[in-house]
Amino acid sequence: MKKKPLVSAIGTLCATTFLNSTAAIAQESGIEEVIVTGSRIARDNATAAASPVAVLGGDTIRTAGQADLGELLRESPALNNSLPANFSAIQSAGTTDSDVGLGLLNLRGLGAVRTLTLVNGRRHVAGGQGSAAVDINSIPSVMLQRVETLTGGASSVYGADAVSGVVNFILRDGGDFDGVEVTAQTGVTDRWDANEHYISIGTGFEFADGRGEAVIAIEGLTNDEVLEDQRSFAGPYVGNDINATSAIAAANGLNPNATRLFVTPTTNPISSAQGVFNIANGDPFYNSIRPAIAGVKAGTGVPLIPGTQIPVAQVVDSPFNGTPRVYNPGMPSNVNSAYGIGDGLQSLRQTVLPPQERYSVNLNGSFEINESLRLFLESKYAFSENSNVQGVDFNDGIPIAYDNPYLSPALLQQISDLQGLGIIPPNPNDGSFYGFGASRDSDDLNVMPGDIVERETVRIVAGLEGEIDVADGIEYELSFNYGSTTVDTNNFNLRLEDRFYAALDSTIDPATGEIVCRSNIDPTALPPIGPGAYPVPVFTTGGFTPFGKFTEFVSFTPGAGSGCAPFNPLGFNSTTQANADFVYVDALDISELEQRVIFGSLAGSTSSFFELPGGAISWAAGLEYREEESTFTVNPYEGTQNTWDGSNGNQVTGLAGEFDVFEYFAELSAPLLADQPGAELLELSGAYRYADYSTVGTNDAWSVGLRYSPGFGLTLRGTIAEAVRAPNISELYSPQQPNFFPFQDDPCSIDNINLGSPNRASNCAALGVPTGYDVNDYITAGIPGVTGGNPLLAQEEAETVTAGVVYEPTFAEGLRFIVDYYSTEITGAIDALPSARIAEACVDLSSINNQFCPLITRAPQGYITYHASGQVNLGAFEVEGVDFGVDYGFELSSLGLDSMGALDFSLNGTHLIDFNEYQDPIDASIFETRVGQFGYPEWILNARASWSVADLTLSLASRWEDSQLLPGLSNIDFASNPIFADPSQTGNSWVHDINFSYVFSESIDIYGGLNNAFDRAPYLGSLTRPAGPRGRFGFLAVNFKI
Repeated sequence: MKKKPLVSAIGTLCATTFLNSTAAIAQESGIEEVIVTGSRIARDNATAAASPVAVLGGDTIRTAGQADLGELLRESPALNNSLPANFSAIQSAGTTDSDVGLGLLNLRGLGAVRTLTLVNGRRHVAGGQGSAAVDINSIPSVMLQRVETLTGGASSVYGADAVSGVVNFILRDGGDFDGVEVTAQTGVTDRWDANEHYISIGTGFEFADGRGEAVIAIEGLTNDEVLEDQRSFAGPYVGNDINATSAIAAANGLNPNATRLFVTPTTNPISSAQGVFNIANGDPFYNSIRPAIAGVKAGTGVPLIPGTQIPVAQVVDSPFNGTPRVYNPGMPSNVNSAYGIGDGLQSLRQTVLPPQERYSVNLNGSFEINESLRLFLESKYAFSENSNVQGVDFNDGIPIAYDNPYLSPALLQQISDLQGLGIIPPNPNDGSFYGFGASRDSDDLNVMPGDIVERETVRIVAGLEGEIDVADGIEYELSFNYGSTTVDTNNFNLRLEDRFYAALDSTIDPATGEIVCRSNIDPTALPPIGPGAYPVPVFTTGGFTPFGKFTEFVSFTPGAGSGCAPFNPLGFNSTTQANADFVYVDALDISELEQRVIFGSLAGSTSSFFELPGGAISWAAGLEYREEESTFTVNPYEGTQNTWDGSNGNQVTGLAGEFDVFEYFAELSAPLLADQPGAELLELSGAYRYADYSTVGTNDAWSVGLRYSPGFGLTLRGTIAEAVRAPNISELYSPQQPNFFPFQDDPCSIDNINLGSPNRASNCAALGVPTGYDVNDYITAGIPGVTGGNPLLAQEEAETVTAGVVYEPTFAEGLRFIVDYYSTEITGAIDALPSARIAEACVDLSSINNQFCPLITRAPQGYITYHASGQVNLGAFEVEGVDFGVDYGFELSSLGLDSMGALDFSLNGTHLIDFNEYQDPIDASIFETRVGQFGYPEWILNARASWSVADLTLSLASRWEDSQLLPGLSNIDFASNPIFADPSQTGNSWVHDINFSYVFSESIDIYGGLNNAFDRAPYLGSLTRPAGPRGRFGFLAVNFKI
């Protein structure tokens, strides 16, 4: 990467209004008061601020039994949409490179890119390519003192990306350790899988009579993989919403009048892992699968080839005997979905819990040169390796010649009989393709594709701080922050199309009698492309005609020494290892990110000059210069257009981009009144930040906060702020990348034409879509298209409001009530509209003369052939809700129960009032309301109770969330049709964790427990809520202090 000279400086650690507090979350040992120092203007307790900050102590984190920080923090109501690393194989984070292994935080469901993650109040390099979102699993839990979560826009304090809030990880100092701490933890599910092992060694110490301190920590973790077939609720049993039929409704006891039925198990009958074919025809979709499904739906079964007893759709189970049988599509809804386990596609071996190996080495320290100067250092190296098995490559029409040597005697007899009847014409012997087609996915175990992702993170912060002896002292800081992330993604089992088709085209070697690739004995032989083939390889002629052929081999030289090994196209697991080694390759993509920050700040007060009636005005000011660079280098195979994606013209491309920004800020905290009758405290605070970006130009952000306490334990607080977010490198510069349209979502198809706005039907007609058009008659898979960045993006702006009450009654020590209202409105929100939303917007607006219709290309028959999407500035997001909490802790001796220890209780929750997305920046009438949709329940509650007696602590943590729509369903679906889907709701849910800790001595303590103690399964259609795919998980740990 190119290095650039750095200019001046500022500070990420300056704040006023926003770095303040709510209640500290209850700790294992009771309610803990924490000094929240998210601003250079420090607050001295957890309620002394205008804006809410929740605090989670490091001891609670370390004893929770969840080594994945994202999975633990996701339990906070405000962070419930976060992406834990454990979910990264099943839930996309939207990065350009691989998401596997990333743990990303997402406040308010507004996206990880709008949540700023800090370490010790300073920025941290991103974990994914072209983004600003931090991989929190690179932050060592052994070093955590606490985690502060500030909700509400904080751009005036920290700059861009803090639109929905800030999560700040505060690390321990040398004085926070008592010798060497060694923690070893192990865990396993009640299914005896997903084994997890964690170990950490940390020590901190002071030296030079307390002038210096240092922390050294090492931690490592491994956990085992879980695949779909290891969970009864995964794979085909995860559940899906499919078009309703009376037969499927009756089989499941559901409403036959619903448009969609949410059922399990489901499969995709469009193809099969063993190959579906009509032996008399080259097009397996129109002349095999489609009539077979129509016959089964009509109750007449799979039809026969006229004049024969041979079904139009057959499969072969074993690649060794080749005995054909009739295809069983299950109970089909349409050509791409069916209820029940038949021969259709059913994912069984994809990853639901990725295997992980990660470790980190950390060295932090500081040394006081004199009373005015202290040097400090934070350094870290983190490494992780994660992998996952993904979906397979597929072909809707692979050509199988009638003289293919793998055809069994039974199939050859069918061919002979059909030739005798004249149904199969004689071989023209003119070099054209003479055979049939099969729809088959590459689902064999030895060629399942996936990623192995190695991620390295380096972070070094060095600086000096101290106090200038002016007035009552001015604190200063000057630092340099460097971070880099390198991601090596090894894409294993990447299929090369010319080799795949060469291996399909097999024959008998006359010299040896062995089955070989035809190109091995005839280097001029080019393999055929059957009719109806999808995808069509780039290096072909004829395309969809019956006589298309490859024009050249691009990845190998044909002949006896090519290494080509033949492929048996029919039956389960028919890929030999020799064929796999020839056709499938490993390919390395490399991402590199760098961040450099120079930071400087001053902070002080007016105490030596003047004071307000409530005290001196505190102030802080500073400068920051930041530059970020990112590159994504794609493996060389993609450039040849010879991969499966390249066959669609959608090969993955690289990325390179950079930006820099210079910012300055100022903040004030003015105590207007103090210790007055009716005004124990009245404090006004404010902050302002100005930024100049090399990409989007200048912007500013501000905040104003007010805190008022009349006394008797009551505090009122509120903030008003304007936050900003500049587009990141990926959003600006990402080139066009492959993107597939879910064809069943075509708004003009017969199942969707009456949904959406009243304009939809007439606009579809205006586009030339025929009446009664059904996409399932034409399309069998995702429709290829592209999506990418937009260098013309503007910044997004957000207005945030918070207003709250904190009540700590003087008559009940240890009792605290907190209620905070929040509202965020983002205008010009940066987002990539899904292709389905673009297609809907095209036909739902008042006419087809809009910005969306040119992005959708349709064939004369009506179906979509291509689409383009990308990053745009949308209309707006509007989010509104209420957070609330109650904490109470007391000694049981107060109830006359001496020697019975103490009880601690906490209840925290959120109520989502509104969450609206206005997708069209032109027409504000087009919006989506997310409240009540999957992932956006109206109510979420977290409850915790713990009992501590002597050296033993027992605790119960419970999470409850309100019923919500099942995944994939939206409020728009039900606006015009109240029975759109059956069932449609998840139902309410509880998840419970039971933990214990016991102190054996000053040097040894143990802790353990059961997370998801009652083995709550995920919702129908989901693997992420209300619990993940791991299930009931027991853990045990021991901590030594030496």
